[in-house]
Amino acid sequence: MLYSSSDIAQIVGGQLFGRKDLKISHVLTDSRLISFPEESLFIALVTEKNDGHRYIEDLYKNNVKCFLVSKSTENFSHLKDATFIVVEDTLLALQKWAKHHRESFQIPVIGITGSNGKTIVKEWLYQLLNEDYKITRSPRSYNSQIGVSLSVLQLDTNSNLGIFEAGISKMNEMQRLQSIIQPTIGIFTNLGEAHQENFSSLEEKCMEKVQLFRDSEAIVFPFDDSVIKKCIDETGFKAKKLVWSKEDKTASFYVEKIEKEGNNTRVHYN
Repeated sequence: MLYSSSDIAQIVGGQLFGRKDLKISHVLTDSRLISFPEESLFIALVTEKNDGHRYIEDLYKNNVKCFLVSKSTENFSHLKDATFIVVEDTLLALQKWAKHHRESFQIPVIGITGSNGKTIVKEWLYQLLNEDYKITRSPRSYNSQIGVSLSVLQLDTNSNLGIFEAGISKMNEMQRLQSIIQPTIGIFTNLGEAHQENFSSLEEKCMEKVQLFRDSEAIVFPFDDSVIKKCIDETGFKAKKLVWSKEDKTASFYVEKIEKEGNNTRVHYN
């Protein structure tokens, strides 16, 4: 990833104050994680618990010179050689940038959602595929509105496969994540009670989650879960359905039996 400060300002629709030619190759949202300050853009995110703008002066003293902010630059006028990109909402700007970055890659991308198991499925896939592909994947469990954007921005010219998680905790969150990940292959791990407090029913939560697969070419999901099956059927998505089942022998992947012995598990399937 390499952008100029003027490129970023144009992509996010921000107003640029300072140098137009600063080269940005790293994104900072945590002021404690400085590695390449001269090439970093700090995004001053505002959350319920914190405000990134309060760390700008300290970052400036540590040689970070480019900032994406949502507040007036007057408070930072004494930072003479700093560059500011001013937007209304720094999170939306980050997501707009990540979406733009994703759209510059015509590669297969796997998007994973579900109540749990997202990270382990992502890591299993990485272990299976990393010898054949140059994979960019979500670090750890980066599946939030912020984490997904940071993950997708790691795609570079060597990447020929992306694997990204998408997690939600309330309605109307998946649409943004879908537009950033734009998965060509979707995986729905399972459906459970996690983050249920912001949804009226399991079906409502499921319908929100499956929006990740709106434009996918294929969807992998558990055929035995009647709620997931119903939601995917009702969407009318044209994606190829690659289902797995422990009950239906006609499923794409029929699990005959599962054997557990100590720390080992063996799955027999057709």
